[in-house]
Amino acid sequence: MPTSELDHVTRMVVPFDAGPFHTSGQGFDYFHGPVRQLDTVQIDTAHGGELIDSPATLERYGLLLDRMSAAALDPAKSRDLIAHLTKDL
Repeated sequence: MPTSELDHVTRMVVPFDAGPFHTSGQGFDYFHGPVRQLDTVQIDTAHGGELIDSPATLERYGLLLDRMSAAALDPAKSRDLIAHLTKDL
């Protein structure tokens, strides 16, 4: 089963015409659950992953994630596009 079909994973493609985002070129993962105090962001750096849990930084990444989600294709269209682009690989 592809990762994008797991219940706890959402993949959304941001089209190029949506414009640049602050983290363009730097990946991040936002891990959240029912207890907000346990939320964590992991950013990719030249020296490996860095975990961030400060409330102010989580707020900034949460706003960025909201902005990216609003500009992205919905999960089904994103999954279809990824499948289309990778079908010949």
